[in-house]
Amino acid sequence: MKSFLDPIENSNVAISSQLKASTPKKAQTRTPNLIFSSNSGVILYKIDVDYTWNSAIQKEVSNWSQISNTTVNFFPVMDGTPTDNWIIFVNDGGILPNNVIAAAEFPSNGEVGFRVRINLDFNNSQQVSESGKVYNMVHEIGHCLGFRHTNWQQMNENQDGATLIPGTPQQDGLSVMNGGTALNGWNGFSQYDILAAQTIYPYSSLDKWITYPEQKLYYNISSNTVSYAHIALYNNDKVGVSWNPNLVNTAAINVYLYQNKKLVSMVGNNIPNSGTYSFDLPNNLYTSGGHNFYNLQIKIESASNQNLSDMTSFFSVMVDQIFLEAISEKYLGSQAFQPLKDLIPFQYFTEKHFEKFLSLRFDRTFK
Repeated sequence: MKSFLDPIENSNVAISSQLKASTPKKAQTRTPNLIFSSNSGVILYKIDVDYTWNSAIQKEVSNWSQISNTTVNFFPVMDGTPTDNWIIFVNDGGILPNNVIAAAEFPSNGEVGFRVRINLDFNNSQQVSESGKVYNMVHEIGHCLGFRHTNWQQMNENQDGATLIPGTPQQDGLSVMNGGTALNGWNGFSQYDILAAQTIYPYSSLDKWITYPEQKLYYNISSNTVSYAHIALYNNDKVGVSWNPNLVNTAAINVYLYQNKKLVSMVGNNIPNSGTYSFDLPNNLYTSGGHNFYNLQIKIESASNQNLSDMTSFFSVMVDQIFLEAISEKYLGSQAFQPLKDLIPFQYFTEKHFEKFLSLRFDRTFK
């Protein structure tokens, strides 16, 4: 019977990082199935694994997102459970062999590989350093994005659709996608890892038309969290969008707002191609409560040619400065908000999460 544990028998799953050492003989390769371009810039992830792996996972999604000139971008699940194009990090529940630290799924149906299993008892419960955890999680996400082992031939894996990525050399001993490297520590991507990502998930000519709100996810060392594009609206502020008015030869554009990749409404019709526009936040956006709206996107298109368009990655909106000022004063005193407003990561803009942030940042307990 075929087992998901055997990458030779099942191309949808990769047993990635094992103990044995390797001397790579082949360059970067990919699976036949990749993520659709409409999905590669809006990949959600959820951490449901032992807390000791949390920071490594946050760092690794940042590492992939920060590769330049590629559409790959990740976003934490902030509300509910996604229905598509997301990764969940889970304990392996004793399924993985002792010498396998993790296993990941390959992409399917144009969506990112949906799961990474982590072996908490790896190698007889060997302690894994933070650097080792980051390395292994970067490796696993590589599989979720569609990368095969660089050294798949040496590991006696079936070709099973493995395709050499153009421009990569015949050997790359520094590739993070080499298999049998569970004991490695994170030392960055090789130049050909970066080239491989840029080759299979490149920007199109219009992907940089919108300039705001657009931001790649990054790891914030000071707060030990990840950050991405967010907008804070105070009082009656409008949502702003900026674009390069010289990139597309059009007299006017249409502007649309999406949430969870579904159209909410057209928020601008036949807008002059001036490079900036602002609009009121619609009142039919979904929120589970509070002042936060997640997984928003703005799309602009030429009013005369709908085939010319660009769409942002996900961003979030927090509404009401008064709310922030009130809870800042409640916990830290009347002068607290001004110095804190640029420090507080946007995902802590609910009172519950604000308490958590203060506890982590200032080593204080709030009741």
